[in-house]
Amino acid sequence: MRKMKPGLKILTGAARAAVVVLKTLVALERRRDRHRAARECGSAFAEPQDKVYFIDGYHGGVTFWDWIIIPGGGTWKIYNWPVVASSILKRLEECPDLAAAFEIDAHTFSVMAVEMPEAIKSLRQALTGGRLELVNGTYAQPLAGILDGESYIRHFYIGRQVIRKVLGFNVQTFAAQEPSFFPQLPQILNSFGYQLVILRTHWAPFGSDPSLSAPFFLWRAPDGSRIKTVPRYPFMHYGSVAPGEGKAESEKASEKVSMHYGPDDPVYFMGAHLLPEGFSGYNRCGLQHFKMLAGDHSLSYPLLSRFEDFNVLSGAPLKGACRLAASGAARFVTPRKYLDLLSADGEMENHLAEKDFSSDQLPCYYPFGLMGDTTLQAAREAAARLLEAERLDTLVFLNGGTSTDNPVELAEAWKNVLQSQHHDLHLCSPWYSRRHDLPMGEVAIKLAAAAAGKARAITAASFKALTGARLLEEGEVISKKNGFVFNSLPYRRCRAVTIPLAGDPQTATGQSYTAGKEKAAQLVRRGSGIYLLYILDLPAFTGEAITCGAEGRSET
Repeated sequence: MRKMKPGLKILTGAARAAVVVLKTLVALERRRDRHRAARECGSAFAEPQDKVYFIDGYHGGVTFWDWIIIPGGGTWKIYNWPVVASSILKRLEECPDLAAAFEIDAHTFSVMAVEMPEAIKSLRQALTGGRLELVNGTYAQPLAGILDGESYIRHFYIGRQVIRKVLGFNVQTFAAQEPSFFPQLPQILNSFGYQLVILRTHWAPFGSDPSLSAPFFLWRAPDGSRIKTVPRYPFMHYGSVAPGEGKAESEKASEKVSMHYGPDDPVYFMGAHLLPEGFSGYNRCGLQHFKMLAGDHSLSYPLLSRFEDFNVLSGAPLKGACRLAASGAARFVTPRKYLDLLSADGEMENHLAEKDFSSDQLPCYYPFGLMGDTTLQAAREAAARLLEAERLDTLVFLNGGTSTDNPVELAEAWKNVLQSQHHDLHLCSPWYSRRHDLPMGEVAIKLAAAAAGKARAITAASFKALTGARLLEEGEVISKKNGFVFNSLPYRRCRAVTIPLAGDPQTATGQSYTAGKEKAAQLVRRGSGIYLLYILDLPAFTGEAITCGAEGRSET
């Protein structure tokens, strides 16, 4: 373990002291809010009719959040959880009218189970009470639009397994703070037993979503799968706000849609800005205006929602929540409770519209450069190598061989890949991880590389067990004339193959053979190098021998 420098000790101590102060201030605010709620409940503020429904959601996790600010890491455990998340859980105990939703990834829960068992105990109790719901359910909150399909499936498969194991909770609602929607999503969610989607991008500088004038509808995937979905309403505009645009543009967009936005609230925060101060005249006006617009669009059960970072500085926990809930001006619900409310309306349930969306209607604008592209390349390569390792490992087993601990090793390697796909490691790739002394993007690349290395080792062992041949390392020179090419894919593969050869380009020769018969091959000279080129045509999981007239170097 590295010895912390004196200056870093002072900085860490100051950070911890600041956290204590913030925790005290949050507790005092929670107490004031609770007392005001008791005084004001039933006063002129109460509005029992025409309620606005509100999902008060929170977003974050260990990855990224635990690695910033404090030297050596620990921000999630020192600040985000004890100051913010615990305060929200305590507020649920103190205010019976409140509810909340947490968008926390499964990897975070697995870390907390080991390092923060008391926090896991508190979470279990809150989930049992029914006024807290976990949403999303993925292993590491990825940005769906830039993943390979297999990785996205694994995020749900592994993520839901971990959440059930740690918390005994079955996630049934998909909601996300950042853009994570695509046309096939209902098909995937149905296969995992999800019941509801909230089709709103709650923080949208990198993408958005379509709107619809309906409390909820059936979102239809290209294969015909359908899932109940809460839409963004047409009057909840993202306006003209785009990444990099500032306050002036936000105000112009606000004026354009005639909403009561605050001067510092970007349009893309989905209307939750109507609530942060609870009972100021400005925000009461905003709630009334929201009701009016919902009425203009014939929307029953109008829903506001937000998924705020676990960060006091960003307005979490929501100020004045107890007073707001006690007044009746807004009814706090979990996504599941909101779905139950709508499902109980038989007339609405029997007349649900169906809607599908093209990719163009679910736009995403993900940044590249500054490691944004290299993080994706590393993750995709690792995922491809893991799939190959799994296929060959399975073939060994089916042929009577053994694969001791390989399933466990592969599962852990997949978790590394999935964590490398965390949205903040991509979007915030230049940010510095104080835990790793590396930029976030480099952390992602290292996670993916570790998984790829494990996959390569398993593939090599399986390849030798199946063929008796040694798998060449990338760039290794072929020391013998005979080699073996294997199709590890579960379908026929027909493609041109080039094998770099060592030796004099003027005298080198090379041939390819299949079942003892000569096969068409060609020597191709490029610059100072020479390559054996031929057409590989192999059924699934089969191979063929090759003979090179010169020493060759493998190209993986």
